[in-house]
Amino acid sequence: VNATTLLNLNKFLKSGRSIFFSQGGVSTNMQTQQAVNLNSNIFSFLQSYGFKINQNLVLDKSCGRVQVQKQVGFMRANVPMEYPFLPIIRNFNGKELVVSGIEQIHLFFPSQIELSNKNIRATSDYNVSQLFTSSDSSALMYEPYLFSPDPKINSIFNKLNQNEKVVAAISKIKPKGEIILVSDSKFLFDNAGMSIPENIKFIMNVIDYLTSEKDQISLKNATFENYNMSLKLQPSLPEYHPPVNGYIEFSQEDLNRLAGSNKNHNKDDSIEDELKKLKSLLDQGLISKNQYKKKSDKLLGL
Repeated sequence: VNATTLLNLNKFLKSGRSIFFSQGGVSTNMQTQQAVNLNSNIFSFLQSYGFKINQNLVLDKSCGRVQVQKQVGFMRANVPMEYPFLPIIRNFNGKELVVSGIEQIHLFFPSQIELSNKNIRATSDYNVSQLFTSSDSSALMYEPYLFSPDPKINSIFNKLNQNEKVVAAISKIKPKGEIILVSDSKFLFDNAGMSIPENIKFIMNVIDYLTSEKDQISLKNATFENYNMSLKLQPSLPEYHPPVNGYIEFSQEDLNRLAGSNKNHNKDDSIEDELKKLKSLLDQGLISKNQYKKKSDKLLGL
């Protein structure tokens, strides 16, 4: 960011106005299965108001799911797997109006935010506090980044035992300006954060809050429909064939479409159980291969 832009941002805040930032510390590209740490002077700007965005990714046991293709006998079936890189946030700071009425928020590859109320610039006077955090079953991943959804390949999925991590915060700058930060660079993208109704509800709160229409927040919360916040699985699902290096083979858009699918979990799990039972019967010689194939096809809707 050029120096003039940063100067204007500081003047804007000092005039009593407010800014919303959606910014993580890592750039992820699921099409290339790569991620790189970001380096920018925007991070030092945000740190001057109490936010330190770390170059890492926050993983959470409370998360969305992605569909992967697994071998079941001699058949391949789509199976939902939890994907901790897509945290479902349920821990909110009840003292902050801007998150009032929010039940959950879905994030895509967020980074950890460290907060500091120590003024590192003599010209700034602010108070910073968290807005929402991951659960107490979290972890942090640093480079090199590995995005496989298979816990056998991505061992960090079995180590989600760290305390909550801050992923959104607010800095209240005297006399009146404010900054709200969410550590998800895709939060405002139509095919990511803005594809989820609860995230949109939060942004509506942010707009009202930062434009001094705070009374509108409670009014909207009283009338906003309580949607099921899980993203629905699409009819056409990408296949995941575990390659040698364990990288994901589906795109960022695929992950976005498939994240947070809780609605069909029980159904998908029961289908997998039935397929396992059929395979067991086949192995014991209690049913023929032809019977196994017919029953498997029926379960899979083929």
